[in-house]
Order: sequence, then C-alpha cells, then structure tokens
Amino acid sequence: MTSNVVDLPQSEIAEQSCVFTICSKNYLPQARLLIASLRLHMPDATLLVFLADESDELSELEEFVGAQIILGSEIGLPTYYDMAMRYDITEFNTALKPFAFQFLFKRGAKYSIYLDPDIELMSPLFEVEQSLSGGSNAVLTPHITEPLDMAKNPTELKLIRTGIYNLGFLALSRSAETRDFLSWWSDRMPTDCRVDLDAGLFVDQKYIDLMPSYLPVTHVLRHPGYNVAYWNLSQRKLSRSPAGDWCSNGEPLAFMHYSGIRTKQPELISVHQNRLKLSDLGEGAKLFTSYADRLSAARAYLKALRLHTDYTFEKFVSGERIFPLLRQIYARDVPPSSSGYATVFDMSKGPYLIGSIGIQHAASHLISPVMADLWRRKAHLQAAFNIRHPLGAESFALWFAAVGHKEWRIDKCFIPQSVWELQRERRSLRTIIATLIFRTAELSKKTAFLYPKSVRRAAVRLQRRRLPALAKSIRGR
Repeated sequence: MTSNVVDLPQSEIAEQSCVFTICSKNYLPQARLLIASLRLHMPDATLLVFLADESDELSELEEFVGAQIILGSEIGLPTYYDMAMRYDITEFNTALKPFAFQFLFKRGAKYSIYLDPDIELMSPLFEVEQSLSGGSNAVLTPHITEPLDMAKNPTELKLIRTGIYNLGFLALSRSAETRDFLSWWSDRMPTDCRVDLDAGLFVDQKYIDLMPSYLPVTHVLRHPGYNVAYWNLSQRKLSRSPAGDWCSNGEPLAFMHYSGIRTKQPELISVHQNRLKLSDLGEGAKLFTSYADRLSAARAYLKALRLHTDYTFEKFVSGERIFPLLRQIYARDVPPSSSGYATVFDMSKGPYLIGSIGIQHAASHLISPVMADLWRRKAHLQAAFNIRHPLGAESFALWFAAVGHKEWRIDKCFIPQSVWELQRERRSLRTIIATLIFRTAELSKKTAFLYPKSVRRAAVRLQRRRLPALAKSIRGR
C-alpha cells in the first residue's frame, strides 16, 4: 500500500467553506455525481473526498471523481486499520466522520460541510451558509418535521431508533465548543460505531441526538428543501417553479438524498421504504430516473477504466473473504490497537483458527473459535447440537463440514483439519456398511429356495424399493 501523505496548507482552505464526503471505492460513482453538482452550485468551496479504502491509483481515481482524494489512513487516526477490521463497510465509513472534521479544522477550515456521496445538490446551500456565518456551531436536518402514520415503513419508531437527525448532512463551524464536541464524539467511534439497535446504537448517527444538548447554538434546519429522501418524501411535494427550478413544498430544493436507490429496480424509490412508488411522485419522478441513469453511466465508465475498485478491507492479506461473523469475533476478542494493515489483516494472527472456546472435553479440538461463535449466536444450532458434550461436538463438527460452512458462507479454512479426517473416517465406515448390505442381498438370491414364497416376495420388494434408497442415503452422508 502506497502512502498519500496529505499536507493541505492552511492558506488553501482558511476562511473558506470546505465540503467533503467519505466513501470507499464502491461508492466513487455516487461521489462523482455529488462533486459535479457541488462544482455547479458551490464553485468557490474546497471539495474533498476521504477514501475509506486503500489504493495505488489515486491520481486516476481523483480524475474520475473530480476532486482531491485523501486516504483515510492519512487523517492521523491510530486505530484506523483496527476499525477497518472491526466494522463492516458502512460502519467504518461513518466512523471516520468526526476525525475528518477534526482534520479539516486543524488545517484552517472555517466551515466544514459533510454530505453523503449519494446526495446531489440542486441549488446553493444559502440557508446553511447564513446560519454558520450568523454564529451557529452546527446545522442539522431532522428526518421528519411532521408526524408519520405507523402503517408503512419507515415508521416514527424506526426513525427514533436510528436517530432523530439524518447524518447524511452535517455542517460545523470552527470553534472551541465544536472542538470539544468533536473530541467527545470521536472518542466513541473506535469501538461503538456499529449497528446494534438493541444496545441503542446506530453507527455515528444516534450520538447526534445529543448534539443540540451538548453543543451550544445548534441550528435544527427545518427547511423542506434540505435532505429530501425516502423518509420524508411523503411529506414533501416535488415540483418545478415557473423558471424551471426544482422545489419542495414550494421552497427551493437544496439537495436530494438518494439513499437506498437501486438502478436495476427503477420503480423503487428506496429499498428502505414501502410508502411510495416512483409513480406517486408525479413530476418529481424525473429526479430519480435521471439520477439512476447517470449513476449507471458513471459505474460503466469506472468499470471501463479497469481500475481496482474492490473494497480492500473485505479480505485478509492472504485472500480469504472476511464475513460478518469474523468481524464480530474480532470486535469481541481483540482490544483496540494501533497495529498496521499487514498485522490486523493477517488471518493467522487473529482469534479465528486457534483460541479458547470455553469447552474442555475429548472432542473440543473439533470446534474452532469461528464454529463455536456461530453456535453461541444461533438458538436452533444450540437446540440441535450440544457441543459441550463430546458426541454433540462431534455431530456439530461433521454437520458444519458437510453443510454448515456452505449455509453460512464460511471458508473451509476455519474448519480444523481433524474434522476433515473424522469425516473421511466416517464415510469409509458407511461405505463398508453399504457394501455388506448389497452382499447380503446378493446372497439372498442363492438361498431363496430355503424360504416360503411369501417371504421371498417380501425380500424382493425390500431389495428393489428399500435397499437402493438406503445405500444411496448412506453414500451421500
């Protein structure tokens, strides 16, 4: 991995609005559309993309996206690679947000505005600029500003659980109060920026419910033209002004947030809602179809460039895929560290192949930490297999080798070698049994005259109907 050391001179962004987004390489097409809209409506702002990924092709990616790219590893976060392993791609991207704000303010930015990559500006952010220049420390937009019925998704309760404010947009001004808030917020990101609704967590967003309490002069912007998305579209009518400009509830449309859009499902506004169809939006449907078409074109263009766009942190350095269970095991068993990429993503150094599983008996060597962790998380597996008993552990290990690892998409390398040896041994035993059954059947033909006719007929039926099926089932086990 090459280093892209960033040294933005203070004079470059001092006393200016700095607008940035954060994404991994898979969202660079969305970032390209965002940057294009920012250049149109905020031409004087400094535009940056923080890349929550690794790349040796930064100059090519910058040309594609249309803005300077800063590697996430260069923002001065000691636990960067630890967090990349601990979190999935969404959690990791959102966890970098407060650190990106700190990075920019340390380099002299007066105002910093974050926008999700799947946002598109429709007009300048006048209301935000006025609020920040008027003394606000922060500007937030709530998900909804009117009650929602509970019949369809998203409901009010779901929005409460994920956060009152949508953090696809956040504007901050540089101040001592803002610095203190960012310090508090960033302290929670290394280990607690995850989706765990039962624990009251939803990435970085849920913490912002406390921003109006913790940060003086936080402006909750209720303008209907800001952050228009699936969660509030039922309350905001999209239309054109006489001049042809887009409006929301008669007010200028500042930006659309296309969260959950799927280009291959054109009638779907978002995978996260079922309140509206595209046909319900009237003239506003053109916004979604136009964005989907341009996003498809941007993806095709990036593919044609033949750049490496796979997410770096989805695999170990040896190439094995990192599935969600491995991240959960890492987060539980490994304390935060400042180790580098080569160490954190070395599978042999993690708690996946060898480690305590809390079980001691003659068959415990058949259960790897990954297998034990899956068993603990799934009640139906606990009901089917008692791995605290040797026979139960043996049965679970054989099931996992034959079926379980495929069902849960877990690489075979996480199954102990002793399990494969046991499986071969058992298959050999079943083959011997099947052979004996067939030999017995053949012998019965020679001695059939010793039995009454009714018994012989029953034996023939058994041989024709039962034995082949029995033998087949034995061979397949």
